[in-house]
Amino acid sequence: MKRELTLFASYFIFLSSFFLVFTFYRGLILKEYHLGSVTYSMALIQALILSKTILLGQRFHIGDRLKNKPLLLTSLYKALLFCLFVLVTIVIEKFVEGYFMGHSYQQTIQKFLEGGFYEVFGRIAVMFFVFIPFFAFIELAERSGKDSLYELFWKK
Repeated sequence: MKRELTLFASYFIFLSSFFLVFTFYRGLILKEYHLGSVTYSMALIQALILSKTILLGQRFHIGDRLKNKPLLLTSLYKALLFCLFVLVTIVIEKFVEGYFMGHSYQQTIQKFLEGGFYEVFGRIAVMFFVFIPFFAFIELAERSGKDSLYELFWKK
């Protein structure tokens, strides 16, 4: 339980840091063109959900099909799998935003198809390249021993 909580916290810190910085960057771009604003709470919620999902995926051995393959293939495979989950959470996020803005489901879908698709595709593409080293480190830690990678990074 303690190990799982530690993993959850480390995943959450990494993912929330990335999501917050990415949201900040999107906000700067939107502000530059006077197009709107962003909400940081969704970045934290997405990091929480994704951190727990990764832990559940590890518990149920999702993505372990390529466990005996080279680290690069395993990392790419897991990055792709979890990008699909990010896609689902982004679509849900868009519907939640639409609901709180008072839009109907049809308006939300129309807005998404008119331009939101490109934003979502961009976010997924960036996430894919963030997930590659993320899952590479996780795989490397698992393959090198329970605490050896931790000791390399945090102890003398």
